[in-house]
Amino acid sequence: MKRPILVAAAAATYLMAAWMVAPGFYDGFTPPQPYAWTSPPPQAVRGNVQPRSGHADINVIGGVSDAGSVYTDDGCPLTCSPQAVVGFLPGAFDAKGKTRISVDIKPESTFPPAIGLHFATNVYLITADAPLIKPANLDLRYSDLVPAPSTVYLAVDPNGAWKSIGGSDSQQFLIATGTSQLGYFAAGYPGNSTRPSSSASQLLPVGVAVLILAVLVAGIPLAMVRRRRAAGEVEDPDEEDS
Repeated sequence: MKRPILVAAAAATYLMAAWMVAPGFYDGFTPPQPYAWTSPPPQAVRGNVQPRSGHADINVIGGVSDAGSVYTDDGCPLTCSPQAVVGFLPGAFDAKGKTRISVDIKPESTFPPAIGLHFATNVYLITADAPLIKPANLDLRYSDLVPAPSTVYLAVDPNGAWKSIGGSDSQQFLIATGTSQLGYFAAGYPGNSTRPSSSASQLLPVGVAVLILAVLVAGIPLAMVRRRRAAGEVEDPDEEDS
């Protein structure tokens, strides 16, 4: 009878402790660090720092570009998650006449007009000094202070139009997609769509905690019944012998 109660009490204590400190219960629910905005929304102005760029050189071996990745240097990779990461497969570039290929990621405050779109991330310009001939993988991290984006948008020209290239949540606060072109990238959603508020997404950990606690508490009566039945089965042979 005491064991189920102790389990429930321990679970409740853990949930309360995890609620107050990090890491703990919130692992996987919160972003690694505050988002760095080029132009922060009102709720993120205080304490905002400017985002960083990223650079890498992709080696060319035997006329074929090597596999590699480029990420923004947001204090990474030791202390955070990069806000933008692009990965390339072997042979992703036309490497004719090259020994290495230079790739850059830069947050941009000047970019093609986003008519009818709401961006939930910075706009990042990704460039390379060789043409891309195979699709690349792109990850964009977004903030928990804004509604989650539904897709990633690409504009290949400074005065061009934005087009959707899809996107899916690969993990919390991260949207991933593939691209066969380089250019301007941002994650967002159409201006005429209804997106859940950021406060709604922040209630998810609370709901999960309540659900776990409810399941544990609901299981106490069942555990007590099973314990009594087991105790009764043990006592029956003794009664017959007496």
